[in-house]
Amino acid sequence: MLRIRTLNLTHNQEGISPLHKFIEMADFETILEKAKKIQALAEGGYLGEAETAKRKLEEYIKKYGLSWEDLSNERVQDYDFQVVGNLETRIFSQIIYQIFGKNKPRQGYYKGLKHIKWISLTKRQYVEVSELFEFHKKNVKIEFEKMRNRFLSAYATDHDLFPEDHENQGKIDFDELLLINNLRNGLNPEAKFRKSLKEQN
Repeated sequence: MLRIRTLNLTHNQEGISPLHKFIEMADFETILEKAKKIQALAEGGYLGEAETAKRKLEEYIKKYGLSWEDLSNERVQDYDFQVVGNLETRIFSQIIYQIFGKNKPRQGYYKGLKHIKWISLTKRQYVEVSELFEFHKKNVKIEFEKMRNRFLSAYATDHDLFPEDHENQGKIDFDELLLINNLRNGLNPEAKFRKSLKEQN
């Protein structure tokens, strides 16, 4: 069920003190689509059918806290996202750029809450941004960790950071080996450790 929580928070821009709303809506798209189907019957059905659909639509809107603006997707309000660290900040910015291009919506942070970002969206835009952010936030961390491990393997191999009697433990997938080797080829060939003359003698 669609639930709305209201918080009284202050934006960090002068003159902006809205009554801010969080909306939890895992099923929002389903609810909205059903409301639109009922609306279509109310507007285009036969007299009796249209009257019944209109009453049903009013009940449905009241039940889920929707509005007529929601059905046209025109109402814009501020939504909060928890964006922690440089990695999530970059991903969130890229998602906003993907959806809106250069016409970015109004957005900012709260005073003293640098990990909470507010952004002005319609409900449909909020659902889209939320789904993309949740997916990419998890996926980029998985890929980042894999890339980190590959890089460390490439670096250790390039600088021979292994004991003389070292033997590879387990088998490495050929494709993975190619990826590691490509990273190794990108390392600076001049950045090699040189023993001091005293150690060499």
